Amino acid sequence: MFNFTIKIPSIMVKPPAKFVNELQQTGLSLANKYKAQFVTASNAANVPLSVLFTVAFIEQRFEHYNSNGSVSVSGSERSTGILQVSPEAALVHLSKEIAASRISSLSIGMIKKYLPQFNFTLGVKPTYDSSMVDNMFSALKNVDFNILMGAIYIRRLLEDTKDLNGTMRLDKAIIKYNMGENSRATKTPAYILGDTTALYNQPQIANITKSYIVKSVGVLGCMDFYTKNGF
Repeated sequence: MFNFTIKIPSIMVKPPAKFVNELQQTGLSLANKYKAQFVTASNAANVPLSVLFTVAFIEQRFEHYNSNGSVSVSGSERSTGILQVSPEAALVHLSKEIAASRISSLSIGMIKKYLPQFNFTLGVKPTYDSSMVDNMFSALKNVDFNILMGAIYIRRLLEDTKDLNGTMRLDKAIIKYNMGENSRATKTPAYILGDTTALYNQPQIANITKSYIVKSVGVLGCMDFYTKNGF
């Protein structure tokens, strides 16, 4: 377990007015749709509820399903569901947390329920093949498991990107979440040493990712909104 300190706002830029209005009008009602699952995942993975709500609102407006009833899946990496988690990334981060013995008993129970093919021992890094990636993809179509795996993934990214003083860098985590863990953006001096504004001004960071950062940790962004509303 570790304590969370996230600087809010971390950049003095506001999201577009349309986004701010939508967040203020629907941010709480949308979160209530799967609130119980988010609370469970927050407790199981030790991630603030405000962080999970932020990612869910920006990624999918809390929607897990398409209008035809199928689960939302996008891209060649098969980003799936409400938190748009790719099966390969989910396995990578789940394996790291298992190897570090940072999986709670609640998480273990859900893993055994939704991914029974995945055998592991706490403290030992699991091995798996491509068939397990497909099994993870199928499991991620369940909204409860999707939220849990997203929470475990985000926890790992936050821990990997925190400052030396312990402040969690949601901006850096978003870059990895949105652009990939080994993207060019993660190799820049601004990423390694800079603040959020320095990151925002880097040309290596895609505009869609810059927008994601501002919507998350900017003035009147999601973290600001959900924190002020008690999450």
